[in-house]
Amino acid sequence: MSAANAPSAGEYIGHHLTHLQNKPMAGVIDFSVFNIDSIFWGILLGVLGSLFLWKAASKATSGVPGRFQAAVEILFEMVDSQAKGIIHNAESRKLVSPLALTVFVWIFLLNSMDFLPVDLFHTLFAVTGLDHSIHYFRVVPTADLSTTLGMSVSVLLICIYYNIKIKGFGGWFHELTTAPFGAHPILWPFNFVFQMIEFVAKTVSHGMRLFGNMYAGELIFMLIALMGGAWSLSATGIGLAIVSLEGRFVDVNPALCRMLGRDSHELVGHLVHEISHPDDLPLTERLREVLASGELASVDAEKRYVHRDGHVIEVQLNSALMRDADGTPLYMISQLRDVTAQRAAERQ
Repeated sequence: MSAANAPSAGEYIGHHLTHLQNKPMAGVIDFSVFNIDSIFWGILLGVLGSLFLWKAASKATSGVPGRFQAAVEILFEMVDSQAKGIIHNAESRKLVSPLALTVFVWIFLLNSMDFLPVDLFHTLFAVTGLDHSIHYFRVVPTADLSTTLGMSVSVLLICIYYNIKIKGFGGWFHELTTAPFGAHPILWPFNFVFQMIEFVAKTVSHGMRLFGNMYAGELIFMLIALMGGAWSLSATGIGLAIVSLEGRFVDVNPALCRMLGRDSHELVGHLVHEISHPDDLPLTERLREVLASGELASVDAEKRYVHRDGHVIEVQLNSALMRDADGTPLYMISQLRDVTAQRAAERQ
């Protein structure tokens, strides 16, 4: 793909954050839509994790354990000690402890997918020709909110099951209506509502916490990939920069340094205004404002910069806003292409 047709930084991130789905979503919430990539990796890694634990169990000995068995035993003891602090009934722990260990290993494997190169599968699809049918493919299931909320809802259901099993339905319902404010009948509705709010809040909190951490991690690795790709873009002369919401350079690639005739330390930490043409300062500030405020997700414009030796450079600029998992703006990512010679030829 030529540099002119290459995706912008915003398009690159947007593409890598899109799931392979059975159909487009009809709205913000659409329970008929399935993220096929998350389901695929969830099942595959669940099977691999179960095989890992099965192998450990089948090779376990009562003698001096090998390194593999010792590692699994350390994991089991850690999980079992936590289970003992929650489930005091030894009979109930026969299910809870192995289940907790399985989930721990499963989530570890799901999270570890974040260490794979960002473009690995997209490159494989391009080489094998599958890119014509598979346009999107995310590999970190725990960066999918539906996955993490599904896990937290499952944990909630297991907790309710054991509450009823240990206390009986009557005892559990009595706890719902008498805690935390007291057993007076007038307080029963308030206790029940408070308990329901607590159930929902804990479930959402658990799901959002894991999702937020992994989603942010995905974004960081994409930024690293972009800046790594910036070195290859240097050969084409395309500049790339990460800019803070205040308009300061956070990172730049060598092509942008050559374009502006400046070293990276002369740009990083400095305001974009400092190298912008004086007549383009209002445009520079307006572009920064519409992106930082979230008014627009990306902008395209032509603007002028001042080379270190004083001559003016005309640039085709594409900037996009990057957000965190909560939608809060983080940085602006800009691609800059020098069109000075092209514009000079057009004016002649």
